[in-house]
Amino acid sequence: MKGRKEYIIVILLIISLGVFIWKDRTDQLHYQLPDIQPLKTSNISRIELEKGNAALKIEKTGQEWVVHPGQFPAQVGKVRRALQAVADLQLTALVSESGHYERYGLDQNSAVHVRAYKDNKQVRSLYVGKTASSASNTYVRLPDDPAVYLAQSNLRVALDRDKNSFLDKTVLSFSPADIEKIKIVANNGRAQFSHSQRKTTDQNATASPSSVSIWKDASGDEADKDTIDGLLNRLADLRCQRFIEDVTADDFPEPLTHIVLQGADNLELKLFPKVLPEEDGTAALSSQSKYPFVLSASNTQRLITHIDELLRDKND
Repeated sequence: MKGRKEYIIVILLIISLGVFIWKDRTDQLHYQLPDIQPLKTSNISRIELEKGNAALKIEKTGQEWVVHPGQFPAQVGKVRRALQAVADLQLTALVSESGHYERYGLDQNSAVHVRAYKDNKQVRSLYVGKTASSASNTYVRLPDDPAVYLAQSNLRVALDRDKNSFLDKTVLSFSPADIEKIKIVANNGRAQFSHSQRKTTDQNATASPSSVSIWKDASGDEADKDTIDGLLNRLADLRCQRFIEDVTADDFPEPLTHIVLQGADNLELKLFPKVLPEEDGTAALSSQSKYPFVLSASNTQRLITHIDELLRDKND
């Protein structure tokens, strides 16, 4: 008799568990996802990102995007990805209502709080958590809503970035073919080079004469074209290691090296001593950058190597 009662109790427990699971699944099938209004990237003029104690603002000023604090130039490609991630927000599933945010990367220290504005009107606000196991979805939470949702696409890779990663660090950009004159003034000498064409004739007398590109120094002697081309190619798409905040061009002494490039535009690059004794990079100014910056040690060394070769050839 006792065994029969125990058997009945087990059956009742199984039935109760089954009803609970069925009811829970039924509830999940009938939940209503929040209505996310469609948004165009062109309707976003500012994005604010906060994570823990760090905060940054990316804002459109005129036709340019800048990063605050400091109003430094922003890298357009990364800004576009951030704008698209915010504008294309789509929720696909309810994940949890338990309030245990740590497991989803949505706790106060881990979540990225994203706010988007059109002028001064907020048009989007959400908390971005970690990427889901599928790697193509992200856990998110909405303001005034304790639930955790799954968002379509990997928002974290576009929005979990610090100030430095959003900066456009290009400080000098030009086409080497546009440069006609180069002037170098350095501690170990000075030199000037002009671009010209030299006519060549083929052994076949019937062939039309052709010309080759050459560089000449101030005395009219032909200079090492490979070294000059190497210098121009190094400068043509020059990127800094970081910008220097809270200083201006007037705060710098005379440069150690001053390069002037004349062509479609007149361009200048000035190299100075290190900003900090423990830093490997070199402080610099460019006519194409409003802000002082630091060139990496490797970039600086390659530039100095080309310059030293040109000055040595000139002095020999």
